[in-house]
Amino acid sequence: MAHRRIDHGFLQQRQDLDVPRNLLQERDVSTPLPAFLTACAERMAGRTPKDHSPEERRTPRSARGERGEANRRPPFLPFVSVAVRIRPNLSQEPVALWAKSSPSSQRVCCHRGFLLEEYEFSRVFGPEDDNRTVFDQIQGPTLTASVFQGVNETLFAYGQTGSGKTHTIFGSRSEPGLLELFVRRFFDAAPAKAALFAGCYEVLGDSLTDLVDSRRFLAEGSLHHEDIVHDELFAKTQRCSYQIVRVRTAEMCLSLLNNARWNRTSGVSSFNEDSSRSHAIVHLFVQNPGSDGCASIGTLTLVDLAGTEKEHENPSEKGRKCARLLNTSLSSLNRLLRKLQTGSLGESERRQSVLNKCLWEYLRPGCGIALVFCASPLLQHRAATLSTLAMATDSKLIQSQRKSQYVNMPSPRQSARAQASSLSPAAAVAPAGWQLPCSQLSNRADSADSSGRDAQASSRYGTNGRAGILAPGKKQQSGRPV
Repeated sequence: MAHRRIDHGFLQQRQDLDVPRNLLQERDVSTPLPAFLTACAERMAGRTPKDHSPEERRTPRSARGERGEANRRPPFLPFVSVAVRIRPNLSQEPVALWAKSSPSSQRVCCHRGFLLEEYEFSRVFGPEDDNRTVFDQIQGPTLTASVFQGVNETLFAYGQTGSGKTHTIFGSRSEPGLLELFVRRFFDAAPAKAALFAGCYEVLGDSLTDLVDSRRFLAEGSLHHEDIVHDELFAKTQRCSYQIVRVRTAEMCLSLLNNARWNRTSGVSSFNEDSSRSHAIVHLFVQNPGSDGCASIGTLTLVDLAGTEKEHENPSEKGRKCARLLNTSLSSLNRLLRKLQTGSLGESERRQSVLNKCLWEYLRPGCGIALVFCASPLLQHRAATLSTLAMATDSKLIQSQRKSQYVNMPSPRQSARAQASSLSPAAAVAPAGWQLPCSQLSNRADSADSSGRDAQASSRYGTNGRAGILAPGKKQQSGRPV
């Protein structure tokens, strides 16, 4: 039996194309890789590949006189799955990592003392690249359009302490981060009837803390009590709640989330005196009504993971305890990512940590996943950098089969009746006419009582332990692939 070794280049091209496994099994060993990927792209686009002779296959299409649709490139999906970003060297210390990018390849070189290793990824960002370049290269506008189509998109910033993760997500006073760029893109591209919601919280060990403080906006009158709903998570033995706020302008959304950023836990790490000491998670929900009585519910999740560090290297006792909690939750998340790489994600991984439970709905099949691995170029951090590059290389195996989520919108008469009814808890927390933008919508719809009672009359708990409700008359339809 002949064995064939699949190189990383093939895996990356297969992933960018989202080639199903059944097509991979049909590949003949004698078929050249470019011809196979082109045939897969044509089959996935609904076209039948033309049967050319071997001589014609070696001849460019332009030379064969083919034009129109046949002369276009295969419809590769533009999503970027794995990117590596190298932070600037702000000292005079020697470096062991640098970018080696060209129009034809995106590579990272790492000097290990006795050999030079090269890694290839979808995108590689050097110290000279700013957050705007990262946003454009990871196809930020495409991710935004995908969320408006009802897809859950998740973007991670992963890496060791002090590698630039928080700067990538939240930016600085002089440079906007990916969060601000996504928010402004959302409001620029949002249709007139679309509704946007935002939430932000931190996870440290077995605790979840809401970072959104809406009191100032309520006092100013720019925010009303009916614009705020609460979602709950049962972490171990405690009940945690966080706010989901309807935002109507980009400035209001950014002010709310920037204030949430400064409420985040920080402390001393082995790298600097003021470092993030918790995992920050930002959700941007979008409800986009359609003309057929349905609305798509999409979510963009930005995850700023706390950096890994060796516990004994932290100079303070409190810092060592915090590092122990962070490393434990990161180990559980790494196991979940490993399961995604092998396609064997199981329900048991959700229960391993509070961080896994919070991210479960945004990582399971049907969601889009992108990871930005941040690395330090310094020689003294080479061991942690190599570990980050190894995780980035393995993460190229993660396949994102994106599916849209749709819900039925109620008629004005149903909304008025639901608000007047004392049996509906949704009337107390959600205004009429828009869907409660909860992250566990599918679980809540599936958990509706099978005895025939409406979901609008009672609160349900999803399989992930979150408490939640469905707004009156809204039931989720099956996901549609995009």
